[in-house]
Amino acid sequence: MLQAAAGTAGGSAAGLDIDDVFSTHLYRGTGGTRSINNGIDLTEGGLIWIKTRNQAYAHALFDTETGIGKFGITSGTGAFQTDRSEAVSSFNDDGFSLGDDDPGGVSNYSTSERYVSWTWRKAPKFFDVVTYTGNGTAGRTVSHNLSAVPAVMIIKCVSTGGHWVVYHRSTSSEPEKDYLLLASTSAAYLNQDLVWNNTAPTSTEFTLGSNTAGNGNNETYIAYLFAHNDDDGEFGPDGDQDIIKCGSYTGNGSSTGPVIDLGFEPQWLMIKGSSIAKDWRILDVMRGMPQGGNGKFLEANTNDAEQSDTGPVALSSTGFQLTQTGNATNNNGDTYIYMAIRRGPLAPPESASEVFDVKTKVAGPPAYVASMPQVDFALSRDTITSTGDTYASTRGAGFSMKINEEDAEPSSVVSGFELDHSFGIGSASSASSTTFSWMWKRAPGFFDYGFYKGNSTARTLPHQLGVVPEMYWLKGRNGATNWFSWHKDTANNVALPINSNAGFLENNAYFNNTAPTSSVISIGSSGDVNYNNNLYVFYCFASLPGISKVGSYTGTGSSFNVDCGFTSGAKWVMIKDTRGGDTFHFDTVRGITSGANDNKLTLSNTSARNASGDYINANSNGFNTGTIGTINTNGIKYIFYAIA
Repeated sequence: MLQAAAGTAGGSAAGLDIDDVFSTHLYRGTGGTRSINNGIDLTEGGLIWIKTRNQAYAHALFDTETGIGKFGITSGTGAFQTDRSEAVSSFNDDGFSLGDDDPGGVSNYSTSERYVSWTWRKAPKFFDVVTYTGNGTAGRTVSHNLSAVPAVMIIKCVSTGGHWVVYHRSTSSEPEKDYLLLASTSAAYLNQDLVWNNTAPTSTEFTLGSNTAGNGNNETYIAYLFAHNDDDGEFGPDGDQDIIKCGSYTGNGSSTGPVIDLGFEPQWLMIKGSSIAKDWRILDVMRGMPQGGNGKFLEANTNDAEQSDTGPVALSSTGFQLTQTGNATNNNGDTYIYMAIRRGPLAPPESASEVFDVKTKVAGPPAYVASMPQVDFALSRDTITSTGDTYASTRGAGFSMKINEEDAEPSSVVSGFELDHSFGIGSASSASSTTFSWMWKRAPGFFDYGFYKGNSTARTLPHQLGVVPEMYWLKGRNGATNWFSWHKDTANNVALPINSNAGFLENNAYFNNTAPTSSVISIGSSGDVNYNNNLYVFYCFASLPGISKVGSYTGTGSSFNVDCGFTSGAKWVMIKDTRGGDTFHFDTVRGITSGANDNKLTLSNTSARNASGDYINANSNGFNTGTIGTINTNGIKYIFYAIA
């Protein structure tokens, strides 16, 4: 588990992590019983929302209060389905189990079906779910344990059906008079006393009118309650982080639309026009919210399969920007409401296996099965026994780029390297022991990345690494540029190209001759890193005790130990000669073996592996340089990046 993941979001100094209370999990159907391990303890209570991505099957909502065998369909007005334990068969302490689904296809129909599940765990100041019996009398109150004023409430009659009625804190200045319908595109119904009895919810209860949508006599109801954190969240290592925001914005109809400052980068968004009749769009980073690419969305009010739209939003470390010109999310002058959930984790990892893995190809999907959920960045190579490109896949970038070339991002998905899985990457029809993927997960103190659009002006870019980056890379996505690297052990006006054998490139226009801080990195005005209106991606790396080390050493010509502070040696090492030379990398899967030939690969060309020398040796606290001149010439400075 990640540091400070335990505890409660309430009295203790350390609060729950976002990964403890929310999950977006992608999976393929099997048609047979199985378990979904998403790390969410549903024995604490919660909600599972499941939708097929490639078929027009219903959105199905399962919760711990109505129990096993029951679920509601968001696009309809019927009662909850009952006696359906073949859909979700149990709520577990690490996720949930599925039965052998029937032809309804709502959770696990067959191997051809692709699913997404969103899971909320009950937690103060995040989410609560309650059931109650209506009495048909206006003023009926229902107690809850959200420990905050609900920002969004979704209510449904379980017993006889009816509309899903929705309260949102930002429909107007008096939202207690308004309501929306989840199964409808309709704009918000304003100035109505029907549902909430013209009474604002409180941190302990909400109030209902006499309408049967929320308070029919002797009818059973379910209520899903979502909080809004406003610098009062109690999550993360210090129990002071916000993880959910609910608000509104006014569209401007431009590709440079409204900028929504959440104070964090979201991983999940639901957006609905409140002054205009539009669908309830749901987007998440696991299925894809690429900046400048086609974002994949589902609609809560329809059974439609997953669709894509060009650039609906652009994410940042502080929120999101609307980048679509159509009226789905950004019509000029119209008001939209949203719910946003933060990307995690909030705490640094405790072991390298939580954030890094090296795997060979299996007959997936996924082709490369990672030890940790949500691979965010991967370097992958089709073969190491003959010439081949190394592809860099970045969640949120859309497509993979060759790290050994200056090429721009391609216009279509590179087969086999797509980030469309919860544990690993890519698809494959057969296994291969000579095809590799090196996979990273974003985490504080370890690794982060972000996107930006060039403007030809020197400036800073925010990141969420939480510490000062010790190395960062920049790459143009729609232009031919090098993979430029800043490193703490070189000058601030020096760039080292990862993708070539070039050495120092001295130019203030790359990094503005400015060192990064714990909150920003700097870029100069060079068109290589900041050409006006071009898209770019950056990657930040840091040393995390016992897990990763960014550093340098001076060669001696004789083998010596490089101390990284590890206890079981380095699993992966990247080394580059600062004078010029290829960017070499080694790993224990291919072999880092003392006194033996090592499987050397480079990130700067397509050469096949070279196992003709003792380049690098195992050492418990890091690695040993060996005696080969390309990584250990006497008096020469080398930079390195190692992961335990």
